[in-house]
Amino acid sequence: MKRYFLDKPIQTKLLITFLPVMILSVIATGSFSYWSASDQLRKNSLYSLADTTYQTALFLE
Repeated sequence: MKRYFLDKPIQTKLLITFLPVMILSVIATGSFSYWSASDQLRKNSLYSLADTTYQTALFLE
């Protein structure tokens, strides 16, 4: 295995070395973005629900 890696050109070595790092960083960024967006959507929906309830209470009074 080591001999196989040594026989490759530098471009291939760099690609094999950095590709997993790039893939992991993209996955981490995507996961954080998904978590952040879902949390913000949940907060917005709770705020909208509370506001709708308040407006309905004012209308019914």
